[in-house]
Amino acid sequence: MDATKLAAVLAKMTSITGSLTYTAKGTSVTPTAGFTALTGVGDLTVDTDGDISFPLLTSADNVILKTNSKTTSVSFPALTSLTDLGGATAGDDVLSFTAATSFDMGLLSRYSASSLSITIKSGLVNLDALQIFAANGTTKEVTALTINGATEISLDALTEGEIDANKVATVDFPVWKGNTSSVFTKATTVVLPKIEANGVSDTYAIATMFPNATKVHIIGAAKATSTTVTATPSVTSVGQNNLETLILDGVLDTVTVNGATDLTSVTHTGTAKNVTYKATGATSLDLGYTAGKTGATNATAKNGYLVVENNTDLTSFTADKLDDITSLTIKGNTVLSTVSMAALNSVGTATAASVDIQSNDLTVESIQLPSATGALPVVAKSIKSADLGPLKAYIEAAKAKIGTTGSIVVKADTVTEKLNADGTAATVVDADKTIANFLNAAARTSDMVGGTAKVEEFHFSADGTYTFSVNGFNSTVNGSSAIAYDLAAWAADATNVAGFTQAGVTVTTGGGAHTGKVTLTALDNTAGAHTYSVAVNGTTYSVTTAGASSAAQVIEALRADIAAGKDVAIDKDFTVASASGEISITSSSKGSASSAFTIGKIKSNLGTSTALGAGVGTDTNATSVVTAMARPNTSGYVRVALNDAGLAAAALRVPTFTGGASASATQLTSNGGTTATTSTGDNENVVAAKDGTAQTNAADILAASVYEADHLAS
Repeated sequence: MDATKLAAVLAKMTSITGSLTYTAKGTSVTPTAGFTALTGVGDLTVDTDGDISFPLLTSADNVILKTNSKTTSVSFPALTSLTDLGGATAGDDVLSFTAATSFDMGLLSRYSASSLSITIKSGLVNLDALQIFAANGTTKEVTALTINGATEISLDALTEGEIDANKVATVDFPVWKGNTSSVFTKATTVVLPKIEANGVSDTYAIATMFPNATKVHIIGAAKATSTTVTATPSVTSVGQNNLETLILDGVLDTVTVNGATDLTSVTHTGTAKNVTYKATGATSLDLGYTAGKTGATNATAKNGYLVVENNTDLTSFTADKLDDITSLTIKGNTVLSTVSMAALNSVGTATAASVDIQSNDLTVESIQLPSATGALPVVAKSIKSADLGPLKAYIEAAKAKIGTTGSIVVKADTVTEKLNADGTAATVVDADKTIANFLNAAARTSDMVGGTAKVEEFHFSADGTYTFSVNGFNSTVNGSSAIAYDLAAWAADATNVAGFTQAGVTVTTGGGAHTGKVTLTALDNTAGAHTYSVAVNGTTYSVTTAGASSAAQVIEALRADIAAGKDVAIDKDFTVASASGEISITSSSKGSASSAFTIGKIKSNLGTSTALGAGVGTDTNATSVVTAMARPNTSGYVRVALNDAGLAAAALRVPTFTGGASASATQLTSNGGTTATTSTGDNENVVAAKDGTAQTNAADILAASVYEADHLAS
């Protein structure tokens, strides 16, 4: 076929009221380039090994663009309306051209389907005019758009719906309100200026949606879902260590950045409620946002928090517009030497205010000790600190609203000097760094600031599949034959270790409760009295028989004597049982506190002397074999220790195991894994006094509380 003549014929077609089917297979056949004048068509089917181009086509009904691995471009730059799209049949909504480097339907404004999938090799997919609503203005169309292969997408009008693109490098959608299910696998730059919550708790998870992004810019907007409820979007980045630049603005609910080790540039303006910057690579943080509203209602009360924690490169931190937060944590930033929060003087609507400032590099320049009562001149106590002094008003406000579960811990990291009332130098001691350790008696919980981090232990007595959950991290333990080995392998898995770290816990494992035994293999059954004895953990137990006895009788008699005569202090540590000629000893503690007790051989003496060995005969009249105590692998334990006692959201910090062969793993009562409640349980009610001693009851805690923040000065 003469390509030139064919093109000339095609160029004469301007409008086709019926159907057009164009098939051009093979390299010698002209592609659709000849349709240079066609403006309208009924149904259109194109199957070509070359480019697909309809430069003037504005309308069509059912359009089928056959899937083709040789088509290098698809161009419909004037198309404004059509009925259905498909790659095999009309309306299958799937187009695939794996060799194409461009796809253009830039003027197509509406498409009456819930989904549309376009696959090309690389390059631009242009859908600039595509919008979410049908002609009636209320029905939503194309709520799921999938674009594979394209390295660039142009969407200037689309406001809603899920968008998934596996190779696009830049996500820049000027009016898209967002969808939290969307994924842009290869995107390195993300600019979303119109993000709006569609529900009360929509969270844009950077690690999931943009796992390779180095720059993310999000501007949020609140949306009134009723006369009393406002939906506000949240932004999180947990473990996304590619992120280098983060820009946040507008109205946001929760902002959580945790584990962004390459993040060095942060710009955070607008409003936000709950904000966490943890384990970033930033050397400075200049946060220009203000406190957001509370909860899901349109109320104006404020109750958010700020956490700046474990940013080991952070030297300075500024949040000069922030006020009205109920909780402030500045902790573990080991080189942080400058803090500025010029507006912070109120805890908003707090009923359990919390302050935790410690383990940074903040300085008290001078402590002036007061004069003795009645002494002249009168010298007042003063703690001068350029870092902590400006926070005095906020700390005082927090103390006034500490409630029943709040607490205040403020510790400097360096005290430069201390002066006596007469101006002479006094010796600086470590306790001088503690400005506040104010722990309300009713706040004695293991998750409170200043408390000892909580510990939970679980005992496993059977193999099975268990699901572990803590702080949003979930993992599966698959037990097979020896549960202790399976638990150890699970805890050492690199993915799980990373998950534990992000969840703020440390996980260790071990075998089951220690068990051992002594087996009586032979004994002297001659007539006359016999005294049999055995030593357990250094204590000797004995029984005297009137005459010859069987092995079972001797074993049971010794077991009864051990059970009756155990020291009270040891009673909670092991249990004793007898069976088949043996005495077995099992530690009562099934967890990390399980101890291995020594077990001696069973001895026999003729006679009734209680001084064993003094009677007729020798200690060798009984033969026994000792099996030393060891942890069995057929059972085991998991110990979960919270790495930080001061974080909020205690409910999320409770580890659980569910599933398994017998419904669930057994949660042990105490942190050492015993079966009975100890005085401190899981470290509850334990806090450190200023002198470092542990306090375990309400009176002691109140007595140990320290509050000297009222003496702070800038």
